[in-house]
Parts: sequence; C-alpha cells; structure tokens
Amino acid sequence: MWDEILLPILFGHVGASIDLKKINLETIWISTSFFLCAEVLRFVGAFLTGYLKGYTFRERLFLATSWMPKGAKTVTLGFTLFPLVLQEV
Repeated sequence: MWDEILLPILFGHVGASIDLKKINLETIWISTSFFLCAEVLRFVGAFLTGYLKGYTFRERLFLATSWMPKGAKTVTLGFTLFPLVLQEV
C-alpha cells in the first residue's frame, strides 16, 4: 500500500509545494556541486575501504556502488513532517 499509493501522493505533494521561481540558480548549482562531490568522496572512500580489507576489484566496486544513497523517502518525509513538528512544539 505504501509504495503503490501513499508514496506517489507524498512525492506529488512535496513536488507541488516547491516554487521553482523563488529558488536562486546559484543555489541550485552550489547544492548540486556539493552533492556530487560528496558522492564521489563516498564512492572513493568505500572503494579504498575494500582495498584495505583485501577484496578483489569487483568486490570493491560492488561495495562502493552499494553505498550509494537510498534515502529519498526519508528526506521527503523529513521535509514534509518537519514543519508539522515545529507547529506542535
């Protein structure tokens, strides 16, 4: 039920509440650059960790790619629920 019904509604609600005209283009570039640098560092760090443990190249590659972010639902829930929590406090 969550994946088929509620999650698309949640993403649609969050997407509809964002006004792209109010976002500065420089902010988008800085945020994207920061995100890409963090992902590259995470990939390299995971790859080197596998090297230090003595894994093969394919095992290190698997380790590094398996640590890619999977937190889109968490971020969306946090973005949606955070204002509600602040109102209650």
